[in-house]
Order: sequence, then structure tokens, then C-alpha cells
Amino acid sequence: MLMVVCVVGFWLAAWLLVRGVTRDRAPHAAHGDDSVTSSDPARLLDERLARGDIDLDDYLDRRGLIADYAPRR
Repeated sequence: MLMVVCVVGFWLAAWLLVRGVTRDRAPHAAHGDDSVTSSDPARLLDERLARGDIDLDDYLDRRGLIADYAPRR
């Protein structure tokens, strides 16, 4: 019985270690996309629309707000 507990504990610890190491990586880092960070408001808004978290009217309203407050270059 002790051997079964040790084996299960080992694999659980290994799984948690792998999960903890890979969780901190940004989704776009694997693709080499350095141009836009995950904190870019427009990109986050686009992703929320694509997932269906917000509807088109809400998307357009918020996209307009982002454009109004975007820093001028």
C-alpha cells in the first residue's frame, strides 16, 4: 500500500511541477509574436469578442473608448 501511495505521489508532484512551469508562459510567446503583448487592450477586446464574452454592440462601444484614450504618437 505504501508503494502505491509513493508512486501516485511522485506522478502527482511531477504533474504539478510541469504544470507550474508551463503556466507562466504567455500564449503568444510560443509563436514568436513579440509585436503585441497580452495586455494590449484592443487585442484583449478582440479575443473577448471572438470567445463570445461580449456582443458586437458592446465591442464597438469599448473599441471606440480605446481609440479615444489611445496615446498620440
